Amino acid sequence: MIESEMKNIIAENCEAYEPKYKIATMSVGRLSESCGNCGNFKGEKCSKGLFDGAKDIIRIN
Repeated sequence: MIESEMKNIIAENCEAYEPKYKIATMSVGRLSESCGNCGNFKGEKCSKGLFDGAKDIIRIN
């Protein structure tokens, strides 16, 4: 799976997803959900420590 695709799936299923730009999210809906657009994703890492666990679960399924 392509990394950007993985980030989209993780963000769509993440309970801690917080959009950086709430107005843009409201106008485009779920299309903009990605780890890169999450306020908790800084320096290519999830500050809540949820990315790797979610990635492992998605890869299993």
